[in-house]
Parts: sequence; C-alpha cells; structure tokens
Amino acid sequence: MTLPETNPTHVEDLDANTEQKQRLAWWQEARFGMFFHFGVYTATEQDCWHIFNARQSPEEYFGEFEHKLTAEHFDARELVKLAVRAGCRYIVFPARHHEGYCLWNTDTTELHSVRGTPKRDFVAEVTEAAHEAGMKVGLYFSLLDWRFQAYWDGPTKDPVAWRSFTDYVHAQVEELVTRYGKLDIFWYDGGWPHEWEIKANEDVAKAWRSKELNAMIRRHQPHILINNRSFLPEDFGTPEKQLIAEGRAWELCNTLAYYWGHSPFDNNHKTPQGILADLAECVCQGGNMLINVGPKPDGTIDPWQRHVMEQVGEWLGKYGECIYGGEAVTPGCLAPWVITRRGDDIYVILSRYPGDSLTIGKHNLPFAIPGEAELLGHGITLTVEESARNYRFNGLPDTPPDPLGNVIKFKAQPLKTERSTCAIGGSDVNAGA
Repeated sequence: MTLPETNPTHVEDLDANTEQKQRLAWWQEARFGMFFHFGVYTATEQDCWHIFNARQSPEEYFGEFEHKLTAEHFDARELVKLAVRAGCRYIVFPARHHEGYCLWNTDTTELHSVRGTPKRDFVAEVTEAAHEAGMKVGLYFSLLDWRFQAYWDGPTKDPVAWRSFTDYVHAQVEELVTRYGKLDIFWYDGGWPHEWEIKANEDVAKAWRSKELNAMIRRHQPHILINNRSFLPEDFGTPEKQLIAEGRAWELCNTLAYYWGHSPFDNNHKTPQGILADLAECVCQGGNMLINVGPKPDGTIDPWQRHVMEQVGEWLGKYGECIYGGEAVTPGCLAPWVITRRGDDIYVILSRYPGDSLTIGKHNLPFAIPGEAELLGHGITLTVEESARNYRFNGLPDTPPDPLGNVIKFKAQPLKTERSTCAIGGSDVNAGA
C-alpha cells in the first residue's frame, strides 16, 4: 500500500491546533473570570465612552476628571481576593481604554497613572498581586486612542500619520508583555474602523498590523491566549453582553449593571441568581464568562457589587463541580434548567425551580440515566422514572433548598440502542434503553 505524500501545510495546521488546545486547556477548565474597568472615565460616573459621547477635547476631559482619580484606597491584593471569593479563576485588568490614559509607567506618553494624580503603576500592582495569589492574569488593551487624529482619519487618508500611530500602539503592547512577568491573556478591544474606506476584517487587521503585533506578543509570551478583537480569529471569541455561542472557544463578557465603569446612577443591578444562570448557560454551550467589576475613583468596590460577587462565590464553593471544567450538553430550549457534564458526571442545573419533580425529554439527554440521582450538596436521593419519551426525577423538596439555584447530579450510562433526538411532537425511533 502506497501512503499519500505528507502535506506540510496540513501537518503545520494540525500542530498549531494541538498547540492552541494545550494553551486553552486551563482556560476552559476555569470557565469563570473577573473583568475590571478602571480609568479616568471612572471619575465621570458616566462610563467609559464619556469623552466620546460628550465630544470633549482631551484637554477638557482630562482637565475636568483626571485629578478625581485619586485611587487612594486602591488595593490590588483586595481585588484579587474578591475574585477568589467570587469563585473566579482568572482576572483581566485594563491597561488602557479608548480614552488613552495608561495605567502603567509607559515611556510612550506622559498621560499615565504614575505621572498623573494616582502616582501608581496599577498594572504592576495587579499583576504582582495575581502572581502572588496564583491567579491567572490578563490585560485589556484598546487598540484605538481617541486622542489621535490618525485614528479618526484611518489608514488611507494620511498613511504617514497612521504608521506613526500604530507604531505607538505596538510600542505600548510590547512594554506590557515584557515588563510585568507572565501574562496569561491579552484581551484586545477598540480596533473597529471609524468611517474608514476599509471595512473587511482582513483589511482592518492589516491596517493595525495585527499579525505582526500578535507574533510579537507570542514571541515574548508563547503560552498566552489572545482574543479575537485585533480582527484576527486567534484563540477565542468575545460576545459582549449577549450570549452568542460560537463554534470554537468563546467567552461572554458581561456587566454587573449596565455600565462597565462605576456609576452611582446605574441601578440596573444584576442578581446572583441571574449571574449564575448566565454562567451555567455559557458552560452548557461550551463557553466561559468574564464578569465585570468597576472600582470607584478612590479604588474601592461598591458594597452591592462585592455582596453579589461573594454570593456567587459561596454558591460555586458548594456546586462548582458543575461549572469548572464543565462541557456542553444542551442548553434546554426555554427550559428551567441547563445540563453540563464532566466525564460521566452529568449535572442538571435548575436555574428556575420546578417543584417536587422534574421531567426532561430524552431528546435532551444523549445517554441513559440510572434509577437514582442526587440533589447535589443536600444529601437528598431522587428516584428516576423512565418512559419511552422522557425521564422524571421524583423526590425534590417542595421548595428550593438553595434560593440561588439547585443541581441534580447523576452518572451517565451508555445507551443500549440508538434513538432519535427528534422526538418532539412525534414518536421516538428505537425509543428506550
């Protein structure tokens, strides 16, 4: 038998895919991270787009708000401890947002937090605190900087100015990936074109020289994960505020209220139940969730944000096995539950309590179920009745034992015969097992 010739490109692709899977392994086990938004915009109390929305000049904007960013009570170790108590396995901290104010001691501009009011290198403090705690850490970085006319004009109107601007961006990124030890994630944002002549993703990526930029990052931090917001696919997708599963590694970035940054006027507070339901939905569709906390201008965390995240962490301390390392099974279309798995362990996460019993159609469970299950963490054994079309879990308490959410756990068993997964409104084919 003559073997086909090896395709070197194909082998390289396989090697790249294997390497990427290895890089992603810890992240997909972690499933839950904490995002931070903090900058001069924090002092506006109107979120991170204030300079854009108010059409203020940089001189007006920084003159009015920079001195209010005192950060007198900013404590990086306390931020990391909050993430740990919340059950988060990694953090992402902003190095620079769209406003252009740098939270590290950069050589590229005088507009940074060491020269400015705080007199602090926040990136150094946070990365050091994360490393001390054994917490995975990433940096958020906006490609655009609203202070530069070159960004507004785009890459074709004045190519010389554009090149100078992107050189500035590349220099800042290189500082970040070479000065602060090991980084686990580089989280881009802000690369979108503003009324440019080019719109296609590949052309926008070329304008930012993203391939060159990301190669430089990986040269310094070969293990790092990079998101998709440099207009290249890289390691993972980043749907924002809306849970949109992707056919690869992905992460929902979400807020605790409406704004990203601190605002005393933002009363659209999420509940622990809502956050946990979103997290479970992400995991059951193969994704992660990055939940945002916005410190105040003095560096402290709103008590309500702290309380919500600590409640989330308490729940994960009891039932985290259904989240950490959880794999996709089924989202349960408009159902009061979602399903995750770890090996043969199957978890039905009840985001809305069903009462004293729960019935699940077999089209949602591509495996057999034993005659018993457990209500995780409460020592309650449930009986399982099987019919041709569904499973019924009996013995649930009349009222939910845990107000934040309850979990049914059982061991999956192989099906004895194949059955159709399209049983809604009709008859099962080869039903049973």
